[in-house]
Amino acid sequence: RARSQRREQKQQKQLLLEEAEEELEKKKKQQKNLFPNFAAMFPSSSSSSSQRTVKKTAAVNSDLITPETNATANIDVVEIFADVTKWLEYNVLMTEFGESLMLEGERSSTGALLGFIAAVSTQLYADVLYGYFQYGPEWRR
Repeated sequence: RARSQRREQKQQKQLLLEEAEEELEKKKKQQKNLFPNFAAMFPSSSSSSSQRTVKKTAAVNSDLITPETNATANIDVVEIFADVTKWLEYNVLMTEFGESLMLEGERSSTGALLGFIAAVSTQLYADVLYGYFQYGPEWRR
């Protein structure tokens, strides 16, 4: 009876150890997915230019473009550019034309109109960068 209890305890410890190892492997995989493979994106200078292009393309495709990857690794530079440009353009439009375009004496309607203009022109910039120049993630083009 004592042997069977020891055997059961040993089996329980083994199961707990296996579960802990599985959890550790899952956490390691999650941490790997947080950041793109920067080493593959910037190969050493000793490799030829064709190898560099292939490595860079593979790294970008596998780590940054797919929408299934972790959100922290999926950085859309075009979207960041568009957001910054939109706010800068709105600020410039309000500074230059905000006072002279008072619609019916209301500043809020003027701000809405200038915000709409800034948003539309920024969307045009982003569409050109996505469509014509093929910048940004593939799923956004």
